[in-house]
Amino acid sequence: KIDVFINLDEPLPEGAKVTVLYNGFETVAKNVAITGTEIRLSDLVLGGNPADFVSGNVATWTVLISGNTEALTVSGTIESAISKDGFVTKTVLAEGNFDFTVAPDLDAVLDKLVEETDMSLVVQDRGFTAKFTEAIVVPEVVQGFHIDVLVNLDQVLPENAKVTIYFNDQPVATGISVGQEFWLSDLVLGGNPAEFISGPADEWKVEIYGNTDPVAVKGTIKSIISNDGFNAVQIVLAEGSFDFTVAPDAEAVATVAVEAAENATAGLAGDGTDTQEAIEAAIAAYNSAAQLVADLPAGLVKTGLQNRLAAVLEDINAAQEVLDAVNDATKAVDDAEGAAAGLRGNGTDDQAAIIEAQDLYNTAAGLVEALPESSAKTNLADRLPGILAKITTAQAAVDAIEDVVQSIDALPDASELTIADLFDVEAARAAYNSLSPAQQDLVENLDKLTALEAQMETVVLNDVDERLLDAVDELKLGDTVGISEVIYVDRVATFKISHPDMLALNFYYSDVVKLFTEMSQGLVAAKINDGPTIPVEGVDPIELAIQVVMALFDGVGKPTEVTYAELVGKSVTIQLTFQPGVTQYTGTYIVTFDLDDL
Repeated sequence: KIDVFINLDEPLPEGAKVTVLYNGFETVAKNVAITGTEIRLSDLVLGGNPADFVSGNVATWTVLISGNTEALTVSGTIESAISKDGFVTKTVLAEGNFDFTVAPDLDAVLDKLVEETDMSLVVQDRGFTAKFTEAIVVPEVVQGFHIDVLVNLDQVLPENAKVTIYFNDQPVATGISVGQEFWLSDLVLGGNPAEFISGPADEWKVEIYGNTDPVAVKGTIKSIISNDGFNAVQIVLAEGSFDFTVAPDAEAVATVAVEAAENATAGLAGDGTDTQEAIEAAIAAYNSAAQLVADLPAGLVKTGLQNRLAAVLEDINAAQEVLDAVNDATKAVDDAEGAAAGLRGNGTDDQAAIIEAQDLYNTAAGLVEALPESSAKTNLADRLPGILAKITTAQAAVDAIEDVVQSIDALPDASELTIADLFDVEAARAAYNSLSPAQQDLVENLDKLTALEAQMETVVLNDVDERLLDAVDELKLGDTVGISEVIYVDRVATFKISHPDMLALNFYYSDVVKLFTEMSQGLVAAKINDGPTIPVEGVDPIELAIQVVMALFDGVGKPTEVTYAELVGKSVTIQLTFQPGVTQYTGTYIVTFDLDDL
């Protein structure tokens, strides 16, 4: 019987396998574990039957070693032997030596890595911690393979939820958003798994926060090795599952509440046009946020939120202050408007009521002026002129009455009235007439004015009498004119004739024109006897004198031929109307001729 023997200098390591090929084809000897240092091919290929071992004149046997996880040095001899007693006694037909190195078997290395990799998974309130124990012995045969960690969620996290990754208790990716599937190398190293694992005991912690509602988190975490970018070939080294609920993040809830308070406050105009409801809504949002922030633990987040709330409260207080000012101003305008509306404005108002309305207006105007510019201020300011107009009207009506009363009080008593008081009396009457009937009823000293007006007629006519007497005294009388004297008593002028036979026209030379001139001062109308009223304003006094003479000569004869004797007993009644100011005064005067005593 012929057989082939391989003698190894050292036994193959545990896990190493042998595969035998005959003339390049597989035999039943495939991945066979070998113990010891001697290998008989017939044992491996033919179940120990060397009788059928050689089937041809030329036999090529190939021995492959696999399953080693480390580089393996193999040395020894191979011999072909013949024997007829079961190789107890054998004759070596041929032999040779070998000495070579077998590289690590990739599949064996990977299988060992999977076998030796372990993972512990601890679920916590806000996340989970995964600790991997891995065989980080990476021989040349697995160069180019990368190890990474993959997290798969059953459902994507809420939009506001964030993830922070810790590697061996150190934060390596903070506040990031993730999808339903994420590789830790993408988050930590920007997608470079070649440098992902740095030690044989790597602890990864995934913490979820920023959620404002409870979040159910369920899924798996895997440690994976691959040499093609994890697209097609993925070998799972270890994996675990997690299922927990993350309670609302107090900081996130507080932050959202602060943002809500800020938004509510940002909606306030702060110029007095805000409603109390809007401000109270902002206050409610602030109070809610302030309580949530107060419950946070001390730290930068709490301090930052407190600072933001301080600004919110300042804006709310400012808006409330301005709204309070607008409300105060509105009430003041309403009060002033009500007081002004209660004024009758016809002079019958009580002065105290007018003063009260004016005081209320002044207060309202000051409050409105102090408001910041806004439509609220404009609306209130637009109401003020109407209020002031009513108050001014009422005060003017009362003042007008008082002015009339004072102007009458300033006039002298009737017993002391002179022509110099004429215009003051008439001014008082004009002021009184300008009042409304209701105002006139309140002029309590009207009787004095009426009495003065009645007395003024006497004063005016007496003044005319005095001027006429002065003019009479200046007449040139005597033999030349034929009149010895003129007696003026009770507005009757009696011309005393001293020369009855003298022509009456000689009276002209007595300067009687001056008498008519005095008579004409302030004269607006005259009436001789029962004749028509003669407008005399602007008429030459001589013309008036001629008309008087013509009345005297009427029925006597030609004026150029009439003597004084013919005028004895003759008289002319002259009604004169004077208007030294506004009022007209009428006096009746008589001119008559008579013989003197001589």
